[in-house]
Amino acid sequence: MPVPKPKAVQLIEELRNYTDSPIDEFSLNKSKYEAERLISIDPVNAYVALGIINTLLGKEDEMNECYKIALEIAPTDSIAVHNYAVSLSRFAHFKEAFKILKDAYLKQSNNLGLLKDVLDYALFCGSFKEAKEFLISWNKLANRKFDGSTRISNLCNLTIKYRISQESCELLFKCVEYTFGNFDPNIWKNIDIRTFEDCIQFVFNMNSYRVDTNLLIDIEDKFIELVEENGLSHVLNFINIGFTLDNYNDSFDNDLDFFDEYNIEEITEDDLKEIDSLLQ
Repeated sequence: MPVPKPKAVQLIEELRNYTDSPIDEFSLNKSKYEAERLISIDPVNAYVALGIINTLLGKEDEMNECYKIALEIAPTDSIAVHNYAVSLSRFAHFKEAFKILKDAYLKQSNNLGLLKDVLDYALFCGSFKEAKEFLISWNKLANRKFDGSTRISNLCNLTIKYRISQESCELLFKCVEYTFGNFDPNIWKNIDIRTFEDCIQFVFNMNSYRVDTNLLIDIEDKFIELVEENGLSHVLNFINIGFTLDNYNDSFDNDLDFFDEYNIEEITEDDLKEIDSLLQ
């Protein structure tokens, strides 16, 4: 007969199911009471549960405080580290999440679960070169190929080919986060990062959203503006933005308008109306 999981761990698993559901504050307050009651029994997991609750409620400072207490007690606890990274990503702090995961992994370099998180989050903050280095560790430890290994290698090779520095790459991803994050705070759940015809491509899945016909142009316009403001105009030739729906096989207009000065085909009003009708 399997040993039942500790109550605080069960609570964590229940709370993670809230991620994609409407927030029920009454239910969360009940979970908060239960987590606080468990602090004397299982403090690390109880504070992790409280960290998740505060994340769901949008309370960033309280979220950070709970995780910091948990990690002061158990600095390399994999449940605490993983959930802290997830919570940080909900507030668009992907670089910080990557650093926390990386630091924890370096203290227990045989932990494949943490290494997988490190590789995933390296993509979210544009740290392709570091990701490729961590792939070497994965290949030594695991008896299987990492699912995103080809993508990581291709992305890393493109940054080398076009001489895009690590700093520029991270700044570029911040521009993506800010632009799309105003539309969807859980941005990286709905963006796929890939390579396409020698470009770094961001494909945004819009299946869960209702949008008006001006939204796509607004998004790309803001993105270009931010990129130029941050001195990254030179990378626009190597960046491609696409939009897709789960029930549509191909992304809409993979070469989405970067306007005339970039000589890329402009998305038409008919394209926008078609997308809008599919999203109704």
